[in-house]
Amino acid sequence: MANRTDSWTDRYEAILEIVKAAPVRSQHELMELLVARGFDVTQSTLSRDLRELRVAKVGGCYVQTDTLVAPSPASTSTLADIAEYLESIREAGPNLLVVKTPPGHASAVARAVDDSGLQEVVGTVAGDDTIFIATADKAAQSRFAALLRALGEKG
Repeated sequence: MANRTDSWTDRYEAILEIVKAAPVRSQHELMELLVARGFDVTQSTLSRDLRELRVAKVGGCYVQTDTLVAPSPASTSTLADIAEYLESIREAGPNLLVVKTPPGHASAVARAVDDSGLQEVVGTVAGDDTIFIATADKAAQSRFAALLRALGEKG
């Protein structure tokens, strides 16, 4: 089969076709499937391609995150309702928490945090799957992190 490394658009199309057609559980597996289609691709190129295509591992398999239709906590207004979307909570400095959610859920979770009205929270900034939560001080950070962790353990 001819080498097709000169066409990144063909490689992008092939990656999306592959991850839509069947479960792909590793980059190595995806590389093998691309090689079988005639692509000569390195692991670093594949990693970059996956980022650019917004393909990520969800539930142990690669999927294009732009096409995910997941249940959204957007209509909820309590912290208890967002517990299942809390993947990790880390302290970053004396008054900042970094919370990871599944792709596409950070904004709704941040809204629930903002709507909670808790005095510990000064504000939030949300991306696709990451939230920065500013707290009033170190003590507020510790209290709010403990609350989120307790919720996450129940969710």
